[in-house]
Amino acid sequence: MSEAGHRHGANVVSALEKLEVLRLATIELGAEMLRTDEGKIFPVDLLAISAIKRSLSNTAAVRLLVENWNLVAARTILRAHMDTPLRLSAVWLVDDPHGFAMKVQTGERISRMKDRNGKRMTDAYLIGHMSAEYPWITEVYDRLSGYVHFSANHLSVSITGSDDDTRVLNFALTAQDTEFPEFSWVEVIDCFNECTLILHRYLEGWTLTKTNRQILSKL
Repeated sequence: MSEAGHRHGANVVSALEKLEVLRLATIELGAEMLRTDEGKIFPVDLLAISAIKRSLSNTAAVRLLVENWNLVAARTILRAHMDTPLRLSAVWLVDDPHGFAMKVQTGERISRMKDRNGKRMTDAYLIGHMSAEYPWITEVYDRLSGYVHFSANHLSVSITGSDDDTRVLNFALTAQDTEFPEFSWVEVIDCFNECTLILHRYLEGWTLTKTNRQILSKL
């Protein structure tokens, strides 16, 4: 985990170790989901599989970015990773989860669909709903959105120093972000891991639903 002579500290290494544990857990949760109810596959399963695939891809990407000291891109990937459980959560907000899943699979935008109360499930609405249980998510979502879209965030991370007396600015024209403190790196990985845990909760909930369906069908 070095770049240009730099090495991440123990806290970053520890956070990356948890990242790997959760990666393996994601795979196992997916396998358990597919084994449940005698291997029957429902539309929500297909949506969940898509979420798992995206999660695993993002996990691999954020590890590489951290190891190569690319904090800007790591924050962008974190925002994309957050989007996965956020939109999957809509399954629990509609009257017909399988019908919803089929619409998503045919390309219909979630933001144009409505929940069981007739409210459009925009990102802002889903974030507001999720923040009731995860209060931190609104601020983090808003802050990271500035990394997805070209914004002032990219200017702030490009300036490495300034001198008011000489009116000189120092810029970082490089992909490496070695000037950030260890906390910034740990924060990205920890937040990434928290989003993975939220995804796990939805996967576990859906697997439990399938288990109960199997039990009821045999009564």
